[in-house]
Amino acid sequence: MPYKTILAVVRVDQEERDLHDAIELCREVDAHLSVVVVQLAPPPPMGDAGIVATVWLDERQDEQKRLEAYVAKVNEMLSTTGISYSLEGRFTEIANAGDELGERARYSDLTIMGAGLKLDPDLKSRAIDGCLFNSARPILLAPSHGRMSLRPRNVMVAWDSSLEAALAVRAALDFIAQAESVRIVLVDPKADTNKNGQEPGADIARYLAVIQGRSMSISFRLWDAP
Repeated sequence: MPYKTILAVVRVDQEERDLHDAIELCREVDAHLSVVVVQLAPPPPMGDAGIVATVWLDERQDEQKRLEAYVAKVNEMLSTTGISYSLEGRFTEIANAGDELGERARYSDLTIMGAGLKLDPDLKSRAIDGCLFNSARPILLAPSHGRMSLRPRNVMVAWDSSLEAALAVRAALDFIAQAESVRIVLVDPKADTNKNGQEPGADIARYLAVIQGRSMSISFRLWDAP
């Protein structure tokens, strides 16, 4: 299934390069870009001193203002691109971030996260966990160098014959169908009629070789677990 709606998760003051990459990715496949700018709320202070609470509330208000200012900046950038887009800002508690982003990702075909997200480790870990496990949608992590693409030349599939692996492959068929080569990796596979079959990996190789009627180069790598 083609990716028609792509969600980009970004932090406040993320590098413009990440946003430009998301824009070009959507332009490449004529997709709608949905951007959610996330600011994690400062955790509450320990203790109950009134002066500490006041400082904490002021900090939260300052972070909310930063979020609003950055959303306005991103909107100005997107408005000049000519692509279809939507934009929202989310000020959320750290504990809720994963669930909120996972729920938001359910309404997109793919979630992308730029390399600049690594500068906020708390947000990055919660965004990945939430979008990966709570959305039933694939995610694409941008490399630190180079650019993202929905038309990769080489694809590696980690395969263990599980339901989860099958769902992951199904979600990535758009990538796989356009690839020049696909490498299937199995780690210490066991030949078992009820699991991997007598030739581990052969079934998934046959399936991938005929998707969308295209032939492709399929190779195996069997690793023994240490």
